[in-house]
Amino acid sequence: MKILAPVLLLSALSTAPFQCASDPDPNQRREESPGEALYGLSQQFEKSGDKQARIATLEFLVRRYPSSHFAETAKSDLRELGVTVPEETPEPVKTSTRIPDDAASATPASAASQAASASAAVPSAPASAAPLEP
Repeated sequence: MKILAPVLLLSALSTAPFQCASDPDPNQRREESPGEALYGLSQQFEKSGDKQARIATLEFLVRRYPSSHFAETAKSDLRELGVTVPEETPEPVKTSTRIPDDAASATPASAASQAASASAAVPSAPASAAPLEP
């Protein structure tokens, strides 16, 4: 038993470097980029014959994700469909949330009274109610 433990430890440590690849294989990624997902959706609309939905999806892709690898393909598809390619207008990313003025001026006492009044407005479950199962 004393010899078996070091052998198992050594074998486990010798295989550890093979478990963590430095560069993930792009063919085995688990999530799509938004541009890829939108382009795939446009292809589904093409297969189902929904031309307007396909055009709207391609236009959204070009406007919202202009730096996507799929944006150029979407532009090409729009030209083939005879549609004017929209201008690229990516939406700005929100970096912070503004705290409402009334929340910033609330004192601990007023916050406690607001919480008490909010909890009083919520009806409680009857005592005979069974707990929810996940």
